[in-house]
Amino acid sequence: MNIEQLDRMVFELRMSGKKDSLNGRLNIITYHWADVVKDLVYSQRYPNDKKIHLKNAELSIGDTLILIMMLCQDNGIDFSHALEMGFKHNCEKFEEVNDKDSVPI
Repeated sequence: MNIEQLDRMVFELRMSGKKDSLNGRLNIITYHWADVVKDLVYSQRYPNDKKIHLKNAELSIGDTLILIMMLCQDNGIDFSHALEMGFKHNCEKFEEVNDKDSVPI
């Protein structure tokens, strides 16, 4: 599935239910992102259950990304363009970090 197909499916899903307020959508995104963090930490803390926690983190990342797509749609932001801008911005940040002299901590 490509990003355009996913965007259309998310739009249809969003239109089929009640529209969350901005604060509601942000709260739900924060909740799912907290699940990502929790499961990544647990995957390190509990190595015997690492696979389970990484699968849970993967699901929560997916939930978070879909909710972010909905947030973009709600506010007229092109999700694909936001991803492209974010990628370019991160490349610039990585270059800045790599150009600086390493300072031992």
